[in-house]
Amino acid sequence: MSESVERLTAEQKLARLKTKADEAEAKVQNAKKRAAQLRARAEREEAKMRTRADARDAATFRSQEVQRRLLLADLVLSVAKSDRDLRVTVKSLLTEADLDDESRMLVQPILAELGVAFPAG
Repeated sequence: MSESVERLTAEQKLARLKTKADEAEAKVQNAKKRAAQLRARAEREEAKMRTRADARDAATFRSQEVQRRLLLADLVLSVAKSDRDLRVTVKSLLTEADLDDESRMLVQPILAELGVAFPAG
């Protein structure tokens, strides 16, 4: 009987160990799943941050580009006003140029100041 009691106790210990092992494995799997979720969340947040930074960089570039074009427009206007021959040259260059919409918006005030109607695009 003693042998059967020992055997039963050993089987119970073995069953408890297997149960604990299963529970530990489940915890490990849950931890891995949670780690994967956190990694994915971190990657999404990083992508958002990069997108925001890219948008800020693009806005800064556009602002600098517009500022540069405005300075260039002021220079062209002052040069055109200083000399009659230059005025004629600037008028013809600006009216004959193939400009994008943004450049056209910058050129229209110059031509208006020089007394020229901007041709239809």
